[in-house]
Amino acid sequence: MIIGLAGKVCSGKSSLAEVFAQRGFVILDADHLGHLVLDELTADLATHFGSDILTPEGKVNRRALAQVVFSQPQALAELESLVHPKILWKVQQQRQIHPGTNFVLQAAVLHKGHLVDECEAVIWVKAPWWQRLLRARRRDGRTWKEILSREWAQRRFSIKAFGKDVDTYIVDNGKGLERARRELAAWLDHRIPV
Repeated sequence: MIIGLAGKVCSGKSSLAEVFAQRGFVILDADHLGHLVLDELTADLATHFGSDILTPEGKVNRRALAQVVFSQPQALAELESLVHPKILWKVQQQRQIHPGTNFVLQAAVLHKGHLVDECEAVIWVKAPWWQRLLRARRRDGRTWKEILSREWAQRRFSIKAFGKDVDTYIVDNGKGLERARRELAAWLDHRIPV
C-alpha cells in the first residue's frame, strides 16, 4: 500500500510522515528521490538550462536551478518532464523490490508525473500561507523573493488536483503539530487498524 502525503511547501509533511514511520511505514521522500535524479541527469540539465546551474565541481547547484525554474513557468515544465518520470520509476521500483510493504509517499508535487496513480489514498496537509512562509524562511534560509516565487509556482495547487479517483483526507497543521499528529493517527486507526 502507498499513501500519498501532499501539501504546499512547509505545510508540515515531513513532521507528519513520522506518524507513518511509527506505524511501520517506509517513507519515500519525493524530494530526496528528486535530488538523486538531478544527480543522474546533470549533463541533460546543463544542456537544457545552461552551465550556470552547475557548481565548480560539475554537480547540480539546486539553488541556482530553482532560481531559473521558479522564475520561468516553461523552464519548470521542462524540468518536471525530465525529472518526474524518473521519480515515478524509483517509486515503482521500491514497490516491486519490497512487495507487501506499506509506504508513505511524501511529495509536494504528488499530483504531477502520475505519482498519485500509485497511491491508495492521499493525505493533504494544510497550513495557513503565512505560517508556511515563516517556516520556509526559518528552515531553508531562503530570501523572501525565493520563497515567494515557490509559493507563486504552487498557487493553484490544492486538494482538488487529485480529483475523485483517489480517497483524500485533509489534516490541518495550522493549529499545532501535536493536534495534526493526533488527527492523522485517528485517520490511520480508522483506515488501518493496529
